[in-house]
Amino acid sequence: MFERLPERQAQWEGMLKKALGLWEILDSIEADTGDTQQHDMKEDLWKVVCRLVKANYYCQIKAPLSRVQNEHPEEYAIHAAVGLTTVRSITLCPVIERLLRLHAGQLQVKEPIHGQLPLHVIASTMFEHDRYEILRGILDAYPPATTEKDDRGLYPLHLACQAKYPWKQGLESLYKVAPHIGELHCPCCPLELLAQQDCYDQSLDTVYALVQTDASLFS
Repeated sequence: MFERLPERQAQWEGMLKKALGLWEILDSIEADTGDTQQHDMKEDLWKVVCRLVKANYYCQIKAPLSRVQNEHPEEYAIHAAVGLTTVRSITLCPVIERLLRLHAGQLQVKEPIHGQLPLHVIASTMFEHDRYEILRGILDAYPPATTEKDDRGLYPLHLACQAKYPWKQGLESLYKVAPHIGELHCPCCPLELLAQQDCYDQSLDTVYALVQTDASLFS
């Protein structure tokens, strides 16, 4: 199924939208009729949706596409869905919501490439306004992820600083769940990471917010 891959983002999103649209139709038919055949078709189609998300994500991070065939369709699917940036968030949100309902245990599982939980994955993707809502959803679903390191020794807060999340759209939420992480170096502290950013005005706003929140960080 994935031997020849679409080359353009629009093709990937189109395939995923069609699969999701058909899945929603089957879901409504099953709800109205209780037809078990529709249920089986819907579940088969859901596996296709998961494989589409994962195949696109593995292409994005240049991971071997053979993983799609070797893994269970839903294995690491939350990681892939929250990390996928070549498909719009509005398309991915229904997938993420269903994965959270059915496979919330994945929030505590580190994927094998970078040793990241889903919160690390979303925190490391470059900030966009609509991705903040995904980060909040993953954070609210499993707050203890804020205190976990990935294979590089980085916490979600530090990754979000690198990905240029603003204070009010990501950093504040991560910081307030585990304030002590803001004092840790891994290998840099959040203030050093902010100082390295090229978006000076935004970084300055975040530094000012940190001062107001915990002045001891500057002592």
